[in-house]
Amino acid sequence: MERSNLKDRQADVFAALKQAFDDWNAGMLSDPAASSFGWGPQHLADDYDQPD
Repeated sequence: MERSNLKDRQADVFAALKQAFDDWNAGMLSDPAASSFGWGPQHLADDYDQPD
């Protein structure tokens, strides 16, 4: 784990960033034909919802 991972130490900042991303992402178009469509945290190591 990175030493600079502040997700737990600054939970309020992380929650605000996560909410801002979720709000932005809700307005994006979905393209089921895209090669990355349907990929979740189990496929992408840098996703913030990766289980501990």
